[in-house]
Amino acid sequence: MVLVLDPQNAGISGNMVLGALIDMNINVNEVISIIKSYASPFGNIDINISQIQKSGIQATYVDIKCEDQNKISYSDLIETLDGVNIKTNVNILNFAKKVFHTLAVAESKVHGTSIDRVHFHEVGAADAVADIIGSAYCFYKLGFNTKKVYGMPVALGGGRINSMHGKLSVPAPATLEILKNVPVFGGPVGYELTTPTGAALYVNMVDEFCNYYPLMNNKK
Repeated sequence: MVLVLDPQNAGISGNMVLGALIDMNINVNEVISIIKSYASPFGNIDINISQIQKSGIQATYVDIKCEDQNKISYSDLIETLDGVNIKTNVNILNFAKKVFHTLAVAESKVHGTSIDRVHFHEVGAADAVADIIGSAYCFYKLGFNTKKVYGMPVALGGGRINSMHGKLSVPAPATLEILKNVPVFGGPVGYELTTPTGAALYVNMVDEFCNYYPLMNNKK
């Protein structure tokens, strides 16, 4: 069994990854419980998971609303995650911390500061924790950590977005930094399709990037 992540049409974000993985027969209540355990220390969180239609195709939509209590540094975020007192597979937490490290390294380079001085205000700490912890849990629960994961070229979007530092061109600088050496293309629309959180999850999940689908048998 292999996994193919294909962000060629709609890009990729944290909640998109989470929704796609939940759609593979994951227990929703378990995911919500894990997310709330890890994200609640960072702020108020409300999670709504529903079935929607996109271009006539059924999909799982994850709507996470968060309100951070305070801005938090990368080192404090990792310390808080390590301090959550619940029984969790250590590999899930380690994978989530790898994704956060990817985000922090990109943000530190873009802003010209050290990784320890990076603050998760742009992506939102509680929101990012929810997306990343939830996706990590599903990824391991489905056993994809032991399977081959292929990644297709990433649609970035275009235009401009409002940020804590003013207006930025799409893709955001951190997104571009994370996706170095990954096949990408601009557009095909004038708004953001790929977020830093989605990009960080993507590069940590994918084993091999390719321009075309790999040769495989599509079996049930």
